[in-house]
Amino acid sequence: FEPAAGEFPGATYPLAVVQIDHHNLDLILVDDKSRLPIGRAWLTLAIDVFSRMVVGYYLSLEAPSAQSVGMCVRNAILAKDQELSDLGIQNRWDVWGKMTTLHADNGKDFRSNTVTESCLEHGISIEWRPVKTPNWGGRIERLFGTIAKEFHALPGTTFSNVRSREGYDSDAESAMTFKEAQRWLLLWITGVYHERKHSELNASPKDMWERGILGDGKRMKGIGIPPKYQDS
Repeated sequence: FEPAAGEFPGATYPLAVVQIDHHNLDLILVDDKSRLPIGRAWLTLAIDVFSRMVVGYYLSLEAPSAQSVGMCVRNAILAKDQELSDLGIQNRWDVWGKMTTLHADNGKDFRSNTVTESCLEHGISIEWRPVKTPNWGGRIERLFGTIAKEFHALPGTTFSNVRSREGYDSDAESAMTFKEAQRWLLLWITGVYHERKHSELNASPKDMWERGILGDGKRMKGIGIPPKYQDS
C-alpha cells in the first residue's frame, strides 16, 4: 500500500490514464429484512492517475468479473448526480467523461474479450500492468489500503488479519445493509477523500481535477469540461 515513486507514464491530464482494480471489503453486511449476515461486498474502483480523483465505482456481492469492470467504467463515464440524489447524498461529484487509457492488472476479467472489445468499440485504449511490477498499481492499491482502514471502524468489520480480529465476532456485530454501506462509502469518497490534501500532490484530488479541467491561470492550461454522455 506504499505509494509508487516517480510519475506514471502519460498521466499528464485528467482522464489520460484511469486505473481500475477490485477489493474485497473488510465488512460483513446484513440482509435488509432479516438483518442476518450475508457476507462481504466486492468494490471495483477506478481512479484518475493525474488527480487521484475517484472517477467510478461498482459495489457487488458477486466476485469480480467482466461485468464488474464494465459497470465501473460505465459509472466513471456517466454523471453521478442522480445516483447521489437517490442515496440522499448532497455532496458534489462532478466527474464524468471517457478516459483515454484504462490501466489494469493481468486478471482474466480485465483481459476478457468483452472488456477489450468494448474498450475498442468506444475508443478507449486498455493497458495491462507489466508482469511482476506491483508498483505500477501502487496508486489504487494505496487508496484501497486507506478505505480498508476506514471500514475497520464500522460494526461487522473483519479487519485485515486474524490477529487484529481476535476476540471480535464480525458476524454478530454486523449491522450495515448493502445500501447503507454503499451510501457510507460514497459519503466518504465525496466528502472526505476528494476534499483532503493528497500527500503526493500537495493538493486535494478535487482541486487537482479542477486545475486539470479548467486550468490554474498559470502554467496549467486545462483540457476543458468533458462532454456528457447519455446512458444507453
